[in-house]
Amino acid sequence: MPQSDAVPVAPLLWLLLVVLSLVFYMTLDGFDLGIGLLLPFQRDPAQRRAMIDLVATVWDGNESWLVLLGVALFAGFPLVYATAMPTLYVPMTVMLLALLARGAAFEFSSQCGHLVRAWGDAFAVASAVAALCQGLALGAVLGGLTGAIGGGPVGPFDFLSPYSLLIALLVMALYALAGAGWVVHKACGDLRAHAGISGRIAGGLVAIVLLAALAATPVVSPIAHAPHAAGPIVLAAALLLLALLGLGAAFATLDGRHGSAAFLAAAGTLAALDLGAVAVAYPYLVPGVLTLWQAAAPPNTYNLLLDGVALCVPVTLAYNAYAYYVFRGPAIVEASAAVPGASAVTAAGQP
Repeated sequence: MPQSDAVPVAPLLWLLLVVLSLVFYMTLDGFDLGIGLLLPFQRDPAQRRAMIDLVATVWDGNESWLVLLGVALFAGFPLVYATAMPTLYVPMTVMLLALLARGAAFEFSSQCGHLVRAWGDAFAVASAVAALCQGLALGAVLGGLTGAIGGGPVGPFDFLSPYSLLIALLVMALYALAGAGWVVHKACGDLRAHAGISGRIAGGLVAIVLLAALAATPVVSPIAHAPHAAGPIVLAAALLLLALLGLGAAFATLDGRHGSAAFLAAAGTLAALDLGAVAVAYPYLVPGVLTLWQAAAPPNTYNLLLDGVALCVPVTLAYNAYAYYVFRGPAIVEASAAVPGASAVTAAGQP
C-alpha cells in the first residue's frame, strides 16, 4: 500500500513546534537570565532590587516555553532523548536545579529584607549556572556527541570541550545583551545608563566570540562534513547576516533614546542565530548522528500530538502576550521606605 503524503509532513510540522519553542525560550527567558548575569555588576541595593523586579512579571511565563520544548522533543522525536541525553545528563540536571534555585531566590529576595543582598546574589549565581549549562548542552550537540558518534561508552563529562565552552560563552553574552536591552527599555536614570554600558560590553563580547565560533564550527562540528542542500545554506547565511545587523542595531540603540529598539534588536539577534543553527544542521537533529526522519515518532503518534498542540500553543502564546501587554511600556522604579534596599516596579500608566 503506498505511503500517505501526510506521513513525512507530520515530522516537519513537529520540528516547526520544536524550533518555535526553542526560539521563544532562548529569546524570552534568555533576557531574564541575562538580567541575572548583569546583577553582580550593579552595587546599588535599590537598583539591584529593581533589576530583579523587572523580571517579576514575566519569568514564569517565559519558562513555559522550556516545558513545551521538552515535551515536544520527548513526544515527537524520542530517539533524540535516547541518543543525546546520556551525554547531556549533567548539564541538563544542573540547569533544572539552577532554575529551581533561581525561582526560590527570586521569591525569597522579595520577602527577606535583611537578606536581600544574599538572595540577590543567589539569583545571579543560579541565572549564570542555568545559562552556562544551556550553552554547554547546545555546544555539545553542535560539536558532535562523542559517545553517540563513536558508539562507545559515554562519560558524564563528555559534554565538556573547548568548543562547547565557546558556545556557552556566546550564549551567556547574548543573554546579557538581551537583558541589558530589557533594562534599558524598562528603566530610567542611572539604572538605564549602567545597563547601556553593560550591554555594549556584552555586545562586543558577542561579536568576538561569534567570530571565533564561526571559525571553529567548520573544523569541529560534524555539520561541516554532512551533505547539505543549497537552500538551507543560503538561508543560514541570510540569517547570519540578519544576526549581525541586529547586533549592530542593539549596540547603537543601548543609549536608551530608542524605546524598546535595543531589546528587540538583541532578541532578533538571538532568534536569527538559533534559526541559522537549525538551518545549517538540517536535516539532522543530532548533527552527524540522527536525522529528522530517523528520530521521528510513529506516524499515528503525530495525529494525537498535533491535536493537543492545536490547543497548547495558542494558550501559551496568549498567556505570554497578555503578561507583556499588561506590563507594557517603561517601568517606574521607586525606592521603598518600608523595606530598605527594596524597590517597586510597575508598568508606566499602571497602578
